[in-house]
Amino acid sequence: MEKLRSKLSPYKGLVMLLFALTQFLPLVGQEWKMGKAALLPGAANTVMRAGSIGSKYSLSFLGSVGGVDFQKIARPASDFSFESISIAYNPENKNSHRLEVTIDGETYTPYLPDWQLVPIAEYADSKHTGAVSLFGEQGTWLRFHIVYHEAFKDELLGMRLLQADMMLMNPESLWELPSLNGKAIIGVGEMKYGDSIMASMKKNAIKIDKLKKNVIESTSKEPTSWVYTDQANTIEFSVVNNKFSIGGWPYHYFWKHKDDNEEEFEDLKKLTQTMKRNRITIYKMNPYVFDAASFTSQYSAFFRYIKKYYPTNWKSFMEQVDDAEYDHARNTNAKDPIKTPVYTPKYYE
Repeated sequence: MEKLRSKLSPYKGLVMLLFALTQFLPLVGQEWKMGKAALLPGAANTVMRAGSIGSKYSLSFLGSVGGVDFQKIARPASDFSFESISIAYNPENKNSHRLEVTIDGETYTPYLPDWQLVPIAEYADSKHTGAVSLFGEQGTWLRFHIVYHEAFKDELLGMRLLQADMMLMNPESLWELPSLNGKAIIGVGEMKYGDSIMASMKKNAIKIDKLKKNVIESTSKEPTSWVYTDQANTIEFSVVNNKFSIGGWPYHYFWKHKDDNEEEFEDLKKLTQTMKRNRITIYKMNPYVFDAASFTSQYSAFFRYIKKYYPTNWKSFMEQVDDAEYDHARNTNAKDPIKTPVYTPKYYE
């Protein structure tokens, strides 16, 4: 992305004018901002059906899924055993604790607010693992076409996963939470968004930006793109200190076309490992995104475990989720129901 912006810089005015002209068709949706990036509505289809459990890294996978893809099935931790396990959705519980996990007769209610629980369950129930991508079919040299797994379309969680994909394009510009009409959108259970947390986020975004640039400079290998994934992870669940627990965090896998040959690609191992080692700094750059993406990876993996090994319980759970009166207005501070954006320019300041 740095290379793209440097090539376009002399033509900034023309680029932005041409992009604006492409937006004069009737639009239905909301105009979001993420730092300096515009996230715009549009008429194009935004549903993505790509990726599957066990997908290997290949050019077709990297080119079609691109952005965010969580595909693991969880397993019990090696030192954790049980005789029985089941899950349920209990609408009588307080929001954020309506998931009930019952293990050997003991019921746990881990933190997972409805605005995350409901889309994650629907995502896990699907055969597709691609969550968000900028590689939609209506993309041009001026703009990305954003597509979403249908579970995340028009959801705040979809916005969090979109930012998980985008923010490493330019951390210093894209660390801020997406906003509508100048108002950052927050979900139930998320920390207050104010000057103190924003200062910390900005400071750590600068650190990540420098780390990324230093590795690219030292290796002379700039990524073509990356995938935010859990493919190489082992996601395990257990009970720790009388609380249900899931371990495993997603990471950015970086790649580039090999020797400018678009038919082959190579892993950028140093950049991938550098970002893995600096997971805490990435968390501090945007804890809202990191937590939401981690919960999506962890709980989709756990739900797939239940779906695979306890299909009758899974069917009952999904019926409970489908019957839930999921009120978007009570799950975010947005004035109106969220409409996820369709386009974002490939160039911004």
